[in-house]
Amino acid sequence: MKSKILAAAAISLAVFGLSVSNVFAWNYSMSGEGRCASDGSFQIKWTVNNTAENEPLIVTGSSNTGVVAVGAQIPAHQTADFFQNNLDGTKPGSFGLTVTGHFPSDQTPRSESASVKLDQACSQPTPPPCTCSLLDVIAGDNRVATITTFRLSAPNAVLKDAVINWGDNSAPLTTATVVNQTHQYAKDGTYTISVIAHFTVNGKDVTASGPTCRKTITFKTHTPPPVTPPATPPAPAPSPAAPTATPTPPSTTAAPTELVNTGPGSLIGIFTATTVAGTMAYRRQLSRRLSRQ
Repeated sequence: MKSKILAAAAISLAVFGLSVSNVFAWNYSMSGEGRCASDGSFQIKWTVNNTAENEPLIVTGSSNTGVVAVGAQIPAHQTADFFQNNLDGTKPGSFGLTVTGHFPSDQTPRSESASVKLDQACSQPTPPPCTCSLLDVIAGDNRVATITTFRLSAPNAVLKDAVINWGDNSAPLTTATVVNQTHQYAKDGTYTISVIAHFTVNGKDVTASGPTCRKTITFKTHTPPPVTPPATPPAPAPSPAAPTATPTPPSTTAAPTELVNTGPGSLIGIFTATTVAGTMAYRRQLSRRLSRQ
């Protein structure tokens, strides 16, 4: 009898030991650690450790399915890391995660939890200077200026409003829409248009101004060149005068006269004329001689 009792006790201990071994074999654990990311936020790394020797852990529940999804599996005797990013790092915080799962041969759900406490805030990076990255203005007809492009340099910048100064002592324009704003100037000249932008970057109010927020334009009425009258063509050169015919002087040699036999009357006339001519010639010669003496 005593031997039977001892044998039964040995069997019971053996069964109990098997059950305890199986319980510890089908188990998993969780842990977490936090750190500061380069952007000044918290990042938490959750680690699930499957201690089962031969079976995967099947996730059936999660307090944050965005980090550990339902249906995820962790292979036997392996660990898996899950990351929770972009948590507010400007102040200390505590974070937790609970995962529920089971093994294929043991459908009993088991839940494990882990928590991370961060006692110090993360150092926040210095934001880059916020300025206007581009301001373009075109000069149109009738001295009208139009803003065609306006951009800010800061990422995630959300414009609240902007003050536009047109540079001609007119009232500044406050608007939430800078592009396509126009202004007409009263007279020609050179004007500098400047913009002061008020916007938010990651929830912080920022003001941008400076050289990149200014643009200079010039208006100048086009004056047509003076009209030059056509040159007066030079007067034509006078034509050379036609040579004047030189009159032929009368011949001093008297043509021989043919005496016509006209009879005694004609001879008397000829004689008389010759006598008179000779007398007059003699007198002229005598007069010249007397004047010389």
